[in-house]
Amino acid sequence: MKLDRIYTESILKQEGEKVMELMTSYERKGYEIGIKKAKIEVAKNMLKMDINQDFIVEVTELSQSEVRQLREEQDRD
Repeated sequence: MKLDRIYTESILKQEGEKVMELMTSYERKGYEIGIKKAKIEVAKNMLKMDINQDFIVEVTELSQSEVRQLREEQDRD
């Protein structure tokens, strides 16, 4: 009976650690998505101000192709 309890507590602890790792992973991913969205919004605003694309890439750390795509989207609107 005591061994069953120890085993169960051990399993629960392991599962709890897995859940915490998963939550941390999701939290980190959410943070990264938020940062990316913010960079895109900054780049869009800079494009509206007709700022040089190379400078936008440097400031936002977005790729040339990402900034080019944003410019093309704005040109269509």
